[in-house]
Amino acid sequence: MLFYDRKDPDSVGRLALALGLGLVAVTLRFTGLGWGFPALLNGDEPHLVNVAVSFGRGSLNPGLFKYPTLWMYVLFAAYGAFFLVWSGLGLRRSVEDFGRLFVWEPHRFFLIGRVLSALASLAMLERVYSAGKALGERRVGLWAAGLLAVSLRVVDSGHAAKPDSLMFFWSAAAWGAALAYFAWGEKRSLLASAAFPGLAVSTQYTAAPVAAAPLAAFLARRLGGRSAERPSWLLGSAAAALVPAFFFAASPYVLLDHAAFRRDLGDHATLEFAAAPAGLKVLANAASFGGPLWLCAPLLAAGALELLRRDRLLAAVIGLPVLVHIAVLMP
Repeated sequence: MLFYDRKDPDSVGRLALALGLGLVAVTLRFTGLGWGFPALLNGDEPHLVNVAVSFGRGSLNPGLFKYPTLWMYVLFAAYGAFFLVWSGLGLRRSVEDFGRLFVWEPHRFFLIGRVLSALASLAMLERVYSAGKALGERRVGLWAAGLLAVSLRVVDSGHAAKPDSLMFFWSAAAWGAALAYFAWGEKRSLLASAAFPGLAVSTQYTAAPVAAAPLAAFLARRLGGRSAERPSWLLGSAAAALVPAFFFAASPYVLLDHAAFRRDLGDHATLEFAAAPAGLKVLANAASFGGPLWLCAPLLAAGALELLRRDRLLAAVIGLPVLVHIAVLMP
């Protein structure tokens, strides 16, 4: 990430703005991480933390698939590192002592998860900025990251030991790589933009439509570019194959315990559809993700119209995946 360039007269202001937004983002995400302790009343946090700790029994099969497993594996790895430090590499305390620590002081484990979530939320902001930079619009990327730095929804997600922030990070990384491929046509950018959605879906199932971003970027270059620059269908097929490959690599028991996966995913879908009405609520959520609806909806509409006026192909690359995502979530 580069904010300062001596040849760019706006770089000093951009650097100051980035530092200010970064300080605000860090403060908002790391203030109040211990809220709710010792009650631990936040939604699905206990389920996720309990499953992550249960991997210590010797099996990485979660047994339940309400969530895919990447976030729980990340938690498990963090708890393993915590054990090594806390126990003095196992010399001062035993695994049994660690189990008793979880029973009597579970807030330590929840706090670790919340710290990881806050860090993922901060990393996501960098990826959003990089997406703008990939298109040669550093200022746009900086303001987009700035809106998300103070977004109530995003900050709230960073305060929970849940997979939302990590999903946001992978999704932002996918968008950034897809836009970089659209702008520059580098094969590695397309392949990265296809791998990241697989990791996003392995974090939260609802991230699946993010796979439309690399698809839109590929089709834009394939159908809208000059013949000498058009990528091959073989490259597109290879990129498409990376999405499920990375999903299954990060959530392998979806395949290894496919009967339980189908059962739980079916139950999860039933509950989600029973929670309707979605429709307009999904649209409102999409329009207010970066801030208050009254502010963000008009800005979003104005920005979409201006982008459509300036560059219809780029508008399609950005707009169509977003519309696909909204359409999938609306039923």
